[in-house]
Amino acid sequence: MNCKICGSEIGTGYFPKTLEVLANKQMCFTCDYWDIRVNNQNSLRQVVIDGVVYQPESDRPYSKNTRLHGFFGRRFTWKWIDDGREPQIVTTNNMWFNGEPKHKHFKSLLKDNAVWATEEEKALAVSFTHVVCQEQTAGKEG
Repeated sequence: MNCKICGSEIGTGYFPKTLEVLANKQMCFTCDYWDIRVNNQNSLRQVVIDGVVYQPESDRPYSKNTRLHGFFGRRFTWKWIDDGREPQIVTTNNMWFNGEPKHKHFKSLLKDNAVWATEEEKALAVSFTHVVCQEQTAGKEG
């Protein structure tokens, strides 16, 4: 069976549950990966800047094991693009790279939802850890 998006053959070297998902969606593993990101565009845990997808996680204290931080603990600060999210400017030292789609189908569907913050905006940033706590609290109330 071939992928309905890119036409490549759907591999068979996956766990049975993964094979079932790929067969049901008629997608190869790579297209399924990007389909999931397209369908998660409104998630706080997905930042898309210049077509590149990042996954922010809660801040982690610096230690000898900063290799366990995304990008080895480098601080990233971004500003959500006019979608009403509060706080609008957010920062974390635990940002993970998810990649950039190569297929035009996903490039056209995956829209930027943020821009990198300017030096002036960085001073106004709120920790992503705070944002996650707010989201979890709101989920328990609703």
